[in-house]
Amino acid sequence: VAVTSDLHYDPTGTLTPPDVIRALVGQIAAAEPDALVIAGDLAHGLPLFEACLECFASLNAPVGVIPGNHDIWRDPIAGLSSLALLETALPTACRKRGFTWLEEDSLLVRDVAIVGGMCWYDYSAVDPAVGISGDTLEAAKSLYNNDAHWVDWAYSDREMSSRLLEGLARRLAVVARDSAVRAILVATHVPVLEQQMVRKPENPRWGLSNAYFGNLTAGRIILGEPKVEAITSGHTHVARSGTVPREPGAPVRYEVIGSEYGTPVF
Repeated sequence: VAVTSDLHYDPTGTLTPPDVIRALVGQIAAAEPDALVIAGDLAHGLPLFEACLECFASLNAPVGVIPGNHDIWRDPIAGLSSLALLETALPTACRKRGFTWLEEDSLLVRDVAIVGGMCWYDYSAVDPAVGISGDTLEAAKSLYNNDAHWVDWAYSDREMSSRLLEGLARRLAVVARDSAVRAILVATHVPVLEQQMVRKPENPRWGLSNAYFGNLTAGRIILGEPKVEAITSGHTHVARSGTVPREPGAPVRYEVIGSEYGTPVF
């Protein structure tokens, strides 16, 4: 399974130009994967999201798509709210191209199930030394994270995290009960494991910002499913890979896709 994330498609070239995305698609096609997961942050705005999807239309493999935080930033040009993007516009754009919207459906590739979701942050990944409550982290968000200015749903971060995590847990339970499923790959936009996080103890601002960059609550739920063999995430732009021990059971492989603006990877 090939996984990419944080493409930030941008025809102006300020972020990632279309020709760079198309070159990445060519590299993915050459690898001949059995499936591809695009783990969020394709673009800001529905037209650019759809243009990014079009780059993958010729790929000879099933494609699953997860929304990222940039994908659900309100689109003032199209007149779409964050919730309208998440619940209607983005899934419709994916399905009309034959792609699987992993926020609602799972993808089965032979005996491997791919379960996915954005996994909105719930402040569980804030550096412990910060010592700030969840209410204060909510109030301070506009100073540290642009989602505060562009996400316009009425939910708090912890409410949205709980809402999305319920869906992910439900999809995970469904495929886990399927006797045809041998193994599960969980793909999220927001990292869900401590091992996926970047810690800089000497940098208090970084430590506080981690509140908006992970969901360790989700990781504990995911690791509780014995069939899960791998977890892959995006969002931080900092590559991470390794295994996390699990008792009982075999270690789980994890990755963070290290795409950066202008230099996407898979």
